[in-house]
Amino acid sequence: MIDLVDAGIGFLVGTATGTCGSYFAVKYTDKRKSKEHRNHQKKLFRELSNEHKKLLWEMKEDLINPKEKYQMDFYLGSKGGFGGSGNGYVYYYEEHEELENIVKILQSKACVIKLSSGTKGNVAQYRFNEWFAEMLRNWKGDKRNKCH
Repeated sequence: MIDLVDAGIGFLVGTATGTCGSYFAVKYTDKRKSKEHRNHQKKLFRELSNEHKKLLWEMKEDLINPKEKYQMDFYLGSKGGFGGSGNGYVYYYEEHEELENIVKILQSKACVIKLSSGTKGNVAQYRFNEWFAEMLRNWKGDKRNKCH
C-alpha cells in the first residue's frame, strides 16, 4: 500500500515539475525571441535611416503631424500628374532619387505593405507597418543632415 502511495506522489511531483519546466521554458524562449526580433528591427531601422535619411525624415514629419494622427497610408506620385484618390501622404519621384526602389526595399523588409498596385491610371497605395511607423515617430535623426 505504501509503495502505491509513494508511486502516486512521485507521479504527481514529476508531472508538476515537467509542466512547470515546460511553461517556464516556453515563457523565457518567447521573451528572448521577442527581444531578438525587436533588436533586429532597431538594427534594420538604423541601416535604413542612414541610407535613406531624406525620405525617412519626410515620412517622420508626416507621421508626427497631430492633424494626421491616425493616417498610415501613402502614395508615390509625380508633382505634375499625381492622380491619387483618397487620403494619404504623397512622396514625389522628383524629390527622392530611386523612390520606387526604396519603397520596394521597405516593402521587402516588412516596413510597409502595398495596398493597391496602381493599375488603370491610378497610383500605388502603401501603408506603414505599425512597428516601422513607431520607429519613425521616435527617431531622433539629425535634422540638419536630412538631405543625404
